[in-house]
Amino acid sequence: MSRAGREMRKLRDLERIAGLILEEELAALDRLAREQEEICQEINRLRDMASDRARALLECGAEDPAFLAGQDQTWRRWEEERRALLNNRLARLRANHEMQKAKASLAFGRAEAIRKLIGQNEARKKP
Repeated sequence: MSRAGREMRKLRDLERIAGLILEEELAALDRLAREQEEICQEINRLRDMASDRARALLECGAEDPAFLAGQDQTWRRWEEERRALLNNRLARLRANHEMQKAKASLAFGRAEAIRKLIGQNEARKKP
């Protein structure tokens, strides 16, 4: 095999590896985006529940059994703590998502550079 043939083979191998790395980085980015969406949905669900509860208290007033038993305040504390925990987790995921975007961008750049090298090598071969 000629030197040019060996170089092209190495570039093709690098292209496959770079493609696999890019796929992995993009998959990780997608996983983080899905996790963020799930947490946002849970936060919204908690907000909706709190809003529904507030409306129910307005309708029932002081006759609400959970309110009279003091369980309403317990639930509100739980809901606030849970929402704070989720918001904290969401912030961490968003930071990780930004870092993962940088990794995916780097992987894309590498894969693209290798594709360009292959194209240049192929162009040199043509008469």
